[in-house]
Amino acid sequence: MKIRKEHTVLLIILFLSTVIRVILFRNEAFIGIDGASMARLGKNLVESGKYSFGENYNWGIFFPPGYPAFIGLANLLFDDLYFSGKIVSLFSSLVTIFLCYLIGKELYDEESGLFAAFAFSIHPFMLETSSAVGTEAIFLLFLATSMYLFMLSLRRRGGIIFFLSGVSTGLAYLIRPEGLLLLLLPVIAAFRSDLYGKGRYLSRLGITFVVFILVASPNVLFLKRETGKLQLSGKNSYLAGMLEAGLAGLKEGGPEAKKDDLRYDRSVYSIDDDGISLKGLNKKQDASVIGFIVKRTFSFFQSYIRNAGEAAYILLKLLLPVIFPLFLTFSIKGIITSKKNLTLLFFSLLLFSVYPSFFIQIRYLFPTAILLIILSSSGFARSPSACSRVFDLFGIKWSLLIRHLKPLLVIFCIAASAYTSFSTNIFDEKIIPVEHIKAAEYLKEKYSPEYEEFNVMHRVPWVSFYSGSRFTMLPYAGYSDMISYAKRYHVDFIVIDGRTTVRLWENFDELLNMEKYSDEVELVYEDNSVEMIRVFRVIY
Repeated sequence: MKIRKEHTVLLIILFLSTVIRVILFRNEAFIGIDGASMARLGKNLVESGKYSFGENYNWGIFFPPGYPAFIGLANLLFDDLYFSGKIVSLFSSLVTIFLCYLIGKELYDEESGLFAAFAFSIHPFMLETSSAVGTEAIFLLFLATSMYLFMLSLRRRGGIIFFLSGVSTGLAYLIRPEGLLLLLLPVIAAFRSDLYGKGRYLSRLGITFVVFILVASPNVLFLKRETGKLQLSGKNSYLAGMLEAGLAGLKEGGPEAKKDDLRYDRSVYSIDDDGISLKGLNKKQDASVIGFIVKRTFSFFQSYIRNAGEAAYILLKLLLPVIFPLFLTFSIKGIITSKKNLTLLFFSLLLFSVYPSFFIQIRYLFPTAILLIILSSSGFARSPSACSRVFDLFGIKWSLLIRHLKPLLVIFCIAASAYTSFSTNIFDEKIIPVEHIKAAEYLKEKYSPEYEEFNVMHRVPWVSFYSGSRFTMLPYAGYSDMISYAKRYHVDFIVIDGRTTVRLWENFDELLNMEKYSDEVELVYEDNSVEMIRVFRVIY
């Protein structure tokens, strides 16, 4: 069978994408805070059937089980949680490239699909997610899968498509709560003029919803059991507490960052009145995001508008490599109004509108960015005619430019991606808190514990992760209350360090030298070679 030119180009894109991602994969050397929790949750879920990590707060409430479950399954093969988390992200990113090709092809033609795959494959932030232990890469995979199945449902009526749509949407929800919004896709398809009101389509639409409920229900039941409330996301009370404390608009960095960190720690990690839970992590609190919005509508919308402006600026930077073909997409008569293109645009704006409600991080805008990157492929495929139309409006005759427009757009995409990479230092060497790894190695060598035999109390789960210990969140408290709290949860070791325990804490020096104030702890480990870290053993 003769291989078509388009398929050869696609294979080249996939090959080069794999090479670049493998290089980045090997350079990534330390797990993030969220990644450590999700990896341990996944291991415990798959190997013991218990979705639990954290002694004073089960982080399974905060992190949906989808991505952790994939890590746990991969860990059965590799016996390395960090490697397993990265391999899931790597595989997800590579499959998403192919799905971008399929969606772009559905939008217009194979050339459109190739540009969508290429633009996604070299986008620096999408490259970064492919080697990180985080939900971004796998969520983009199921977002693209659901979008592709939606497009297939517009021209095919087989029940298998609706079944797969329910599975894909359910898995997207199990990875990130906003995946629930993908249920709107088959509903949108129901409004096709030749399908609207037809019982056959609606019955198949029911398949999607039934399958989604079956896939999503374990998480809903788990949250009901853990919190006593029927809810779709365990983040509801946490986000509501941040809104109440005025913390939802906090931004990373800036001159006020340290003061914001202190305000955050006081609000979230202070010991609650019951002496058992932390204020921001009390799963019994009745705080509600909707209730906050109703009570403080004006202040909420002030924060929302401010965050939306910042999000729009960030999104513009994310879309820089495809900014010209995206502009051309909007200029093509009939292209943007087609059902497929219009759905991409609508859904990208819908996702964009969710995140300014709370706080903005660049990774929250990746789902919007990938949809608009795919949408720009229509403009790329029709760029010569679209550009001619734009030039004609201004009486410009640049026939030479128009003839070479597509190669120029590809070159610009490469140049803009490279510029974004260097200007944002995405591929610079990551800062590795080696002192946490050394402390974890000390605990393993000195005490030789079995998995989860010891309980480590710390501001972040790094020492716990690398030592295979249980984890208790460090409270914002004085040394006496902290030790009492530690004993309540049968903590074996308390870790205080200069990198993550905020130095602006009024009692930081007291905690750093708590062995001088109490005979209930002893200093067993200290390292000042990189960043200061001290490990105390709790004496019972």
